[in-house]
Amino acid sequence: MAISVRMQRAIHRAADMKAAGSSWEMIAAELQRTVQRVKKWPRVYAIEWQELFGKFEKQFLEEAAAESVLALRKQLRVEAPLVSVQAAEKLIRYRISRAKPTPKPAAKSNKRRNAEERERQFANELDEEARRAAAATRVPTTIEAT
Repeated sequence: MAISVRMQRAIHRAADMKAAGSSWEMIAAELQRTVQRVKKWPRVYAIEWQELFGKFEKQFLEEAAAESVLALRKQLRVEAPLVSVQAAEKLIRYRISRAKPTPKPAAKSNKRRNAEERERQFANELDEEARRAAAATRVPTTIEAT
């Protein structure tokens, strides 16, 4: 299904806002659409939504992690020893968790793969129906008739 440029922009903005924690009401108001309509976009435009929302959510989480590290680094310098030690422990655990190798993401999402498979299956079924219809209406040649 082809999506207009205007709709692509709206989905892009909605996914960005949702990943940042905006409510559906805020998104609808920003985009001048109804709440009911924008709530349907993750389902109606599932492939586009998953890609965009995933990208924006990852960015948001990376920004939040950076801000958390900054806050912990500030706590390292406070005079209360317990606060400094706890901040240091959290920073070390965080750095260790970031150093662990992450599994490679799949080349395509399961939904996209499933949608492509359904499209291929539908095309094959159409091809099969066309072959049957052609065979049923085919006029035998003189060579085949003998």
